[in-house]
Parts: sequence; C-alpha cells; structure tokens
Amino acid sequence: MVGTFREKSALEPSRARILIVEDESFVAVDDQLTLEGVGFETIGVVATAEEAIEVAERERPDLVLMDVHLAGPLNGIDAAVRIFERCAIHSVFATAHVDDQTKELADRAQPVGWLTKPFNSNDLVRAVELGLEKTKQ
Repeated sequence: MVGTFREKSALEPSRARILIVEDESFVAVDDQLTLEGVGFETIGVVATAEEAIEVAERERPDLVLMDVHLAGPLNGIDAAVRIFERCAIHSVFATAHVDDQTKELADRAQPVGWLTKPFNSNDLVRAVELGLEKTKQ
C-alpha cells in the first residue's frame, strides 16, 4: 500500500477494535500494519466470510473492514449482513468495483463507509475513523 502514516487521530483509535476481512494476504497485512501503526487494535485478519462471522460473534469488534469479493460460497456482503443482523456491528466495505447494484445489495448491512481499491494508507485510516464516528451517532 502506498502512502504515509498519519499521526494519531483526535478520535483516540487506540481503543477501537477492528476485524479485517480480506482474502488477498498482501493487502490484509498492509491493512493490519497501517491500522496498528496509528493505534487501532486488529482483533483478527481472516480470509473468508464464514471466518468473519465466527470471529465477529466471538470477539465483538467495534468495526469490520470487509472486502466485498471473497473466495467461497459467501461474499463479503453476505458476511457483513449476517454480522450486522446478529451482532449490530457495522462494516466499511473495500472493493475495486463500487457500482449501484453492489451498494444496493450492501444496504442491508448498513455500511458506514466504502473504500475503492486500490487505496492508500491515509484513505484506509480516514475511512475507518469516519466509520467509527458514524457508529457512535
């Protein structure tokens, strides 16, 4: 991921717990390093929708960073909807294809943000900060 790390935010990210759901391992590691570098706690990095649901139910993160397209029978939207319905945990979606149909399908998960791939470190941190801010409203 290209970009620079920002200073710690006034939103106190050090207390926020984030679940990363990404099936591209290099992207997942970059996302984890970026978020931890500014003080967020990543409670897990998983590659499938099924793992995401299981970890979210067990760990109760403050927010999920969710890739829309995941390998397996369920996609990221399916996982985010189930996580929201079961745990009332919101997601920020990450995808290379943000079209109206995708956004409409994702509405049931009540997403609090969208990141268009490829994104940089600053975009990621800002999307997570804004997503967390929206969950508190």
